[in-house]
Amino acid sequence: LVLMVVLMCKWTVTVQACAVERLGPIDGLRRSSFLTNGHRLKIFGLIVVIFLIQLLITVVPAYIIDLLIHDAPRISTLLGQFVLVLPQAFQTVAIAIAYYDLRAVKEGITVDSLAHVFD
Repeated sequence: LVLMVVLMCKWTVTVQACAVERLGPIDGLRRSSFLTNGHRLKIFGLIVVIFLIQLLITVVPAYIIDLLIHDAPRISTLLGQFVLVLPQAFQTVAIAIAYYDLRAVKEGITVDSLAHVFD
């Protein structure tokens, strides 16, 4: 379990590195490992906060609906799928910001230099 958490923190920005820097999957893993080195505890904290937000937004309303409505499994499943979009969007943006911050700390990169991805 500890190894899985370490790898998750180590490889958190792999997708962003692959997309922005046009790397393959193995190079993306290496790049993410480099960028997260020395910052993994902060990344773990970010992952925990994201998890708690997802838990709060998805599980708690589903549990309340299960208590209040007799035919709750169908409704809570639909609600869960619908509401899951919000925390997923938050997670995606948070990790993209983490990628930018890690590059800024390690390499002094600016927003303008990252914008070339859209050219």
